[in-house]
Amino acid sequence: MPTLSELDHQIAALEAQKKQIVSEEKKRVLSKVENALKELNALGYNYKLTGTTTTGTRRTGIRKHVLDAVKAAPNGITRAELLTQLNATDKSAQQSVSNALAALKKAGTVDAKDGVYSSNP
Repeated sequence: MPTLSELDHQIAALEAQKKQIVSEEKKRVLSKVENALKELNALGYNYKLTGTTTTGTRRTGIRKHVLDAVKAAPNGITRAELLTQLNATDKSAQQSVSNALAALKKAGTVDAKDGVYSSNP
């Protein structure tokens, strides 16, 4: 039976091998994507890669839009009015607005009374 130290060494070696495989696969896939973009652009399109993806980051842009809309309403604004003003027509956009309102309320940035949201000074 292997010792704990031997297992730790094997795990480290496997993690290094995994990192190498993932790196090589990313390069291979990126090359395929770049070639596909070249083919599309040769057909008259104007596609380009915009950068790497980020994980674990929060999109706070919707919160700013919601807060700006709340601040712009001197007598407050309802959720329904916000959805209309922000053109949140699909379920995903409506949920994002609701989530932003909840986060802003939790942070103390906005207040809600009888379904009307207003900004805190």
